[in-house]
Amino acid sequence: MQVSGPFYPLETGRRDVTLSFSGVATNDLPKTVAYFALRGFNERETVSLLGAHSIGTVHCGSFLNLLRSRCYNNHTSPSPSPSSSSAGDLVSPPSPQMAGVEMDYEGKGSCFGTLYYHSLLQGRGILYVDQQLTVGEETEAWVRAYGSDASLFRQDFAKAMMKLSNLGVLIAPVGQVRISCSKTV
Repeated sequence: MQVSGPFYPLETGRRDVTLSFSGVATNDLPKTVAYFALRGFNERETVSLLGAHSIGTVHCGSFLNLLRSRCYNNHTSPSPSPSSSSAGDLVSPPSPQMAGVEMDYEGKGSCFGTLYYHSLLQGRGILYVDQQLTVGEETEAWVRAYGSDASLFRQDFAKAMMKLSNLGVLIAPVGQVRISCSKTV
């Protein structure tokens, strides 16, 4: 799928693990930064990689409890704002497994850009880990930098993605080559 993001070369035939590590997405920012640091990524690279959250779909189960907590308990930690355009629609979805929200911060269509970072600065991040980028001094500085310089973001994102794609590459018979990136075989 094309999303008007930067070009970066990738090796073909990559094998992926058959497990999901979705729990990492609900971590506090220090844990997320530490998780990436253990793999050789600095805060700049981590903030740029999280910019990938500007596209795709997130299921309500990933953030519904956070929104309810903020709405009903006057939650004050960095979390999605209940006034965000998505939050009002999420108070009672039919089923957290079925409901989802497009991470399309850019508007209609599949776009990849810096509005994601502008949204974080306005307290309108959808995922907890994303909104926490505005808490750390260095991570907030990169959020501001990427929000004001699309070229810098795209350049840094491409470099970080190339680095990430070469991290712990699996060789047959371990892992699998996926036909669909979102599904394991």
